[in-house]
This record gives sequence, C-alpha cells and structure tokens, in this order.
Amino acid sequence: MKEIEEIESGGSLKLRGPIKFGRISVSGSLKLEGPAEGRELNVSGSASIDGAVKVKEMSVSGSAKIKELEGEEVKISGSLSIDGNVKADVLNISGSVKANEKIDA
Repeated sequence: MKEIEEIESGGSLKLRGPIKFGRISVSGSLKLEGPAEGRELNVSGSASIDGAVKVKEMSVSGSAKIKELEGEEVKISGSLSIDGNVKADVLNISGSVKANEKIDA
C-alpha cells in the first residue's frame, strides 16, 4: 500500500491504489484506481474512484462516482453515484444521490 501524506492539485490527478493518505485536495478532476483509506478528501470538480474509499472527512463540490464509501463526515454539493454501499456517521447531500446498494447514515 502506497502512503501519501498530502497532495494538492489544481488540475487533474490520477492515482493507482491501494493508497493510504493524510489529505488529498483537488480542484479539477481526480481519478483513483483501486481502494483508498485516509483522513481528508476534498474535491472541487469531479472524482471517479474505482475502488472502496474509507475516509474520516470527505467533501465534494461537483460530481463523484465511487465504488463504495465509508466515512465519518461526508458532504456532497452536486451529485454522488455509488456502485455499492454508503456508510457514514454524518451524510450531508445538497443535490442528487444514486446508490445501487444501501445507504447507512
């Protein structure tokens, strides 16, 4: 598993997992192939994550397509599409959600 403490990107970012991260902040587009686990994930734009994500805090302003999501605090302003399950202690969505499995919040 790759370990990344912090990444900030003002364009497009492509990562291959599995990864463990402290903070990822993207203004633009994020493409992540594989699972990821970390503390803070912020995306302003679009995120496409082909893997399970386990995160403490996640904020997306725009659109996100994720295979499976588990988080303590998840904030989405825009659209969220999940192929699998969503599990969050706090789930705040302003916009649309599509989950193919269950939402546990």
